[in-house]
Amino acid sequence: LPLVPPRPENQKLYPHSRRKNCNKCRISPPLRSHHCNICEKCVATFDHHCLFLDTCIGERNHFRFWLFVLLNVICLNIALGIVGSSSIRFQSVISFLSSSGQRGGGSI
Repeated sequence: LPLVPPRPENQKLYPHSRRKNCNKCRISPPLRSHHCNICEKCVATFDHHCLFLDTCIGERNHFRFWLFVLLNVICLNIALGIVGSSSIRFQSVISFLSSSGQRGGGSI
């Protein structure tokens, strides 16, 4: 692919860009940006592409990503607490029923 000169409007947005243009987007990207092959765009301060959010995690959405992770951990703890408490109650009911059968209780 021949290198295309950067567009003047992109040079105005990012005048201190060291890279002249992205070979795939053909724009002048900001510093510390990388091209995401899944989104097919350059992302400033690219971290990774999140499959759960279906977007790139970069400069503008680190806070949202960590909030998403925190809320998922909280929901997981609540769900495990509910499952754990119900299994303890179920085991106590089973032990109560098995112990009442051993007392020799006959028919009424």
